[in-house]
Amino acid sequence: MNQLSYFRLFHNLSEADYKLFDSLLIAKSYKKGEFITQPGQIQKELFFCVDGVQMSYFETDDKVHVIA
Repeated sequence: MNQLSYFRLFHNLSEADYKLFDSLLIAKSYKKGEFITQPGQIQKELFFCVDGVQMSYFETDDKVHVIA
């Protein structure tokens, strides 16, 4: 399945709109254990994980709560 077909699973996206969207994407790499967003920081970017996993969590005094 190509990327356009994948995005069309969620929204009826024209090929022209997809090309514009795709032209604005920037590839970034992170090392295992590296933070994408620092604690207390507001995430303002949209991330697509191509390889590996991304964990979303918050901590309380005694436990880590994994959200996704």
